[in-house]
Amino acid sequence: MYINYINLLHKDYLKQSYEDLTPSDVTYLVNIFYHQNCSHGILAEQLFVSESNVDQIIKRLERNEYITRVPDERYRNPNIKISEIIKSNNVIG
Repeated sequence: MYINYINLLHKDYLKQSYEDLTPSDVTYLVNIFYHQNCSHGILAEQLFVSESNVDQIIKRLERNEYITRVPDERYRNPNIKISEIIKSNNVIG
């Protein structure tokens, strides 16, 4: 019961402060924050979702400037890292 209350407060906070973030977006951002320069595949494994799901959310987060993609010579997909906007606003961490 208390967990549901916390989830409701969290959703309200996101709506007021970051209109374009959903709770699932925050899950992705937290994982990216703690695993900087991870690939789509690694993120999919950590979150137990498909790579296409990761790609869809990563595109939205990049469009809203929450993350950046950094090209990696070793892999086809670029690595993902938190943008400076997130770091400077202390959204995570």
